[in-house]
Amino acid sequence: MSKQSRKAVIIKKSTGNAFYKFGPLTNGEGKLNELYLPFSKKFTFDDLKYFAGMLDGDGHISLKNGRASVELELEEKDAFPVAFLADALDLSVQYSVRSGGKTIQNKDRKKTSSLRTFVQGEKAYMLLCMIFPFLLEKKGVVRKILATKFSNLDFFSLEKQFSFAYLAGYADAEGSF
Repeated sequence: MSKQSRKAVIIKKSTGNAFYKFGPLTNGEGKLNELYLPFSKKFTFDDLKYFAGMLDGDGHISLKNGRASVELELEEKDAFPVAFLADALDLSVQYSVRSGGKTIQNKDRKKTSSLRTFVQGEKAYMLLCMIFPFLLEKKGVVRKILATKFSNLDFFSLEKQFSFAYLAGYADAEGSF
């Protein structure tokens, strides 16, 4: 098995307009802090369905050190969703070049480049709340993560909803199925 090497550089930094300046995502009554509304308005329902499919396919969603974390990394040539998400949520973007790895798309071990964005904490919880109704594969995992933030999970039903926007995101992530 060959060893992969990875070189990465940040090509877009967030403006530093961190969500912690807005305070917690929810108030003491469990209602959304209104300061977060402008960020949520940057997404249409179809955008949210698309990103649910994209994150179900290629995203990494986890709980790290008690904080929600969402990561999306795509090959540079297909990375528009990474740029859109980074712009909408004011996130940094990292450019990576990997060499030495052999994948289905990279049979001859050439260098591959990718773009990656990463969100955690309040921004991640906000994103997960917005895409939750549209997730299919990672819905159970995301519900467990949201349970660490919200005491009332009635809103977070495990009922699954299919949509063509979700399928488009999933197909873009997986490339084939």
